[in-house]
Amino acid sequence: MGARHRSLPPKPWSGRGRPPKLLRRNRQHQPAAVKALAIGLPAKAWRTITWRQGTNEKLTSRFARVRVRAGAS
Repeated sequence: MGARHRSLPPKPWSGRGRPPKLLRRNRQHQPAAVKALAIGLPAKAWRTITWRQGTNEKLTSRFARVRVRAGAS
């Protein structure tokens, strides 16, 4: 991740209360919908995993692993 893709640092501490820890957004760092993120992943990011034995056959699904940070609503 280059410096232009990183969030802005937390706000400076005013000296009162808890020091701010949350990173701030900038123009390149905006919230994204989970669906849009999943659609934009390359095919090699997805893995088919058998996660349970069903009554007739094994249950499988496609999974992708991506590091995300929950945004404030």
